[in-house]
Amino acid sequence: MFQQTLKIAAMKTLTFLFALTSLTLLFSSCKKDDPELTKTDLLTLKSWKRTALKVSGVDSQQDECSSNDIYTFFKDASYSLDEGATKCLPDDDQVISGNWNFVEGESKIRISFSGISLFNKEIIELTPSVLKVRFNFIVDFEETYTH
Repeated sequence: MFQQTLKIAAMKTLTFLFALTSLTLLFSSCKKDDPELTKTDLLTLKSWKRTALKVSGVDSQQDECSSNDIYTFFKDASYSLDEGATKCLPDDDQVISGNWNFVEGESKIRISFSGISLFNKEIIELTPSVLKVRFNFIVDFEETYTH
């Protein structure tokens, strides 16, 4: 009887040690440090739509023709602007292409179209799901883009 109890205790100990070793290996193999995304990675992750606009610090109503525009930034420093279902001017091209680059230590983004630099937009926030920029063109503008 004592031997049988000893065998059962040994089996339980071995089972416990096997389970503990398996769990340790499982969790250590899953624990990988994800590389931090660069600003280029974040910007080019998905396409963006403007979801909020402030003019001189005041929330502004977006016009329908601009709110459905789709901005896509590519890692080769090009971008495309798809006018979406509703264009502001019927004769506008459906898709406009240009170039982008970070300036001033990646604190601003410069967007160019046909070789003309439109604005250097200050990056207020850039996460996997939000791009918020600010620029001045006669008055201050703040734009929020999401996916």
